[in-house]
Amino acid sequence: MPPREITPLTAHALNEKWKSLAPWGRFHKLAHLRRIYTFIERTANLERDSLRETVPNMVKPDPRENTFSAEQLSRALSGAPPWMRLILLAAYELGLRSGTVAELAPQHYDPEKQRVVIRSKGDQVHVLPVSPRLQELFAAAEPDSPVTPYWVALKGPRTGSLRTHQQRRQAVADAWKKWRDKLGLPELRLHDLRRTLACRVATETGDIFNAQAALGHKHLSTTLDYLRPLSKDTAKLRAALQAAWLPKGGPIH
Repeated sequence: MPPREITPLTAHALNEKWKSLAPWGRFHKLAHLRRIYTFIERTANLERDSLRETVPNMVKPDPRENTFSAEQLSRALSGAPPWMRLILLAAYELGLRSGTVAELAPQHYDPEKQRVVIRSKGDQVHVLPVSPRLQELFAAAEPDSPVTPYWVALKGPRTGSLRTHQQRRQAVADAWKKWRDKLGLPELRLHDLRRTLACRVATETGDIFNAQAALGHKHLSTTLDYLRPLSKDTAKLRAALQAAWLPKGGPIH
């Protein structure tokens, strides 16, 4: 669409269309639209009111707080076919988004250094250590080419028609939905494994920067959204406050 054909009604029509989306989805789409309008204003020299101001403002939704308990994670992995175990472990142990899990292939894995090097959202490069159980699944997959995703190779010929990234990503999402419904865990998403990893790394190491590194976040503020479930642990909050009340150097008078 030529810039001069874009009117305030365009943003209104898109906003109405996006009202059916989940809050975070709608929020991100409006934010992207605002950035696009800003770019158009700067480059097209339009002689009318600011297009950017026609995009509705939306309050940033509260971060999702769902995580897997140890029991739920065990249930999800127990009895799962090898290709589903690989998907779950890549999402949890490597902290990868589902779209990146869908593409994880031999071209990303260095067996000598036992690590994965892969690009993800925002063109960020992740360099991640691989656990023994993922190494076993990689070895068992035997993909027919360096670009064939491991989970596709493990699942077999029926996935041969998944030729595009969008098809593979949707297939992973659909497979998880079927598996979680079978387990009776409808409230959990595959992406919640990233949040689970972040919370456990921060808890085990006592360092939120380790959680940031595990997820490959550029900004710490993004990681803090993932760590929101930890703020509900009142026992740990009380311990932290008591430590602050009585610093190591002694009480403050």
